[in-house]
Amino acid sequence: MESKQQTSKTYFRELSIISNAFFIGILFIGAASFSCSIDEAVVYKKTTSNFIILLVVILSNILIVFGSGNVVYKRLVLLREMTNLREKMAGYKKMIISRMTFIGLGCVIPLLVFAETGGIGYLILTGFMFFLLGCERPDLESAIINLKLNKQEIEILGNPESII
Repeated sequence: MESKQQTSKTYFRELSIISNAFFIGILFIGAASFSCSIDEAVVYKKTTSNFIILLVVILSNILIVFGSGNVVYKRLVLLREMTNLREKMAGYKKMIISRMTFIGLGCVIPLLVFAETGGIGYLILTGFMFFLLGCERPDLESAIINLKLNKQEIEILGNPESII
């Protein structure tokens, strides 16, 4: 299957739109969770089961961050070895989307538990994961650094009208 031709400008615009969609989606889920927590008037009680739930959520987020980081690193190693810029950038887009999906999941899990328990610790954890998601925002500079592009590839990507 042949992929459509696109310019460097449209490639990074697409990635920006996808990134913004992740942010907006998580914000909507957060607003719904907060609304459910307030509507139910949940009183958070410090119990052993809530502590265990908090630990499970924290550990799952740690696994998400390090697991996805490991997957991304292995994918980057493969992408750096590619010589075809179009294939390299298509793989980079898939890698960025999968990384944002994992980090987004790390935002959603504590939000859902917050909606059920009302524990503020889950909001703090969500905020941290949301910050990590913000650090993953794709742009030209991060692509150059992550993929360790050569001068010719940098020139192609640097020109907004060049076809990649």
